[in-house]
Amino acid sequence: VDTRIDRGEREGGQDRQERQRRPITGVIDVKPGKRYTLADIIIDAAPTVPPGLIADNFPLAVGEPIVAHRIQGAEAAIALKLPEEGYPFAKVGQRDILLDGATGDGVYTLPVDIGKRSRFGGIETTGDLAFDAEHVAILARFKRGDLYDSRKVDDLRQALVATGLFATVAAEPQATGESAGDGTEYVTMLVTQQAGPPRTIAASAGYGTGQGLRIEGSWTHRNFLPPEGALIFRGVAGTQEQGVGATLHRSNA
Repeated sequence: VDTRIDRGEREGGQDRQERQRRPITGVIDVKPGKRYTLADIIIDAAPTVPPGLIADNFPLAVGEPIVAHRIQGAEAAIALKLPEEGYPFAKVGQRDILLDGATGDGVYTLPVDIGKRSRFGGIETTGDLAFDAEHVAILARFKRGDLYDSRKVDDLRQALVATGLFATVAAEPQATGESAGDGTEYVTMLVTQQAGPPRTIAASAGYGTGQGLRIEGSWTHRNFLPPEGALIFRGVAGTQEQGVGATLHRSNA
């Protein structure tokens, strides 16, 4: 792709101001060159369970044009699918595309390290804890021996966030080397916690023609009785309403 600016031919009798106002043209010269197509697709990976796991989820076919976003999307699909099917440590390597300028063919090779097929094992937790690993296990919708599935890990992370007790929280698989039978290994889910501020103070004041003056305040401790035991005090003072109250509740008991 080449670009140039075409100012046009100068006409006699034009003064400086007229020449400055003369329009210019931006010209883009494009030579598309040869379009290449996939002549062969080679996935360099160890056998999976089930056998067609990579091939069945790789949305590229021999004969289609080599389009960058299609290639990148296909690789992303594999990187997403393998952890959903028991391969938490799968890594997609650097692609290689060998182009033949004479024929327009491209041979695409992709190395994939599938890692060890794994099952859920125990749960460990570290960091500034809001609650312990035993309570994390209550929130998890998987049990020891279930085939690893990254969607269940995402579900656990969302459940932890929903408690409202964390500034940050993460859940990542850790290899153990412990055999789980049928060629699989157990992985430990490591939950890294950073507990957030547990207490909140809120207050409001106002006036309404139907209610008169009204002042309301509350104090909340979201983890007063760990795990997830919240204590809330409320008070209202006003022309038409007065009251105090306390609430104690425990989530995921």
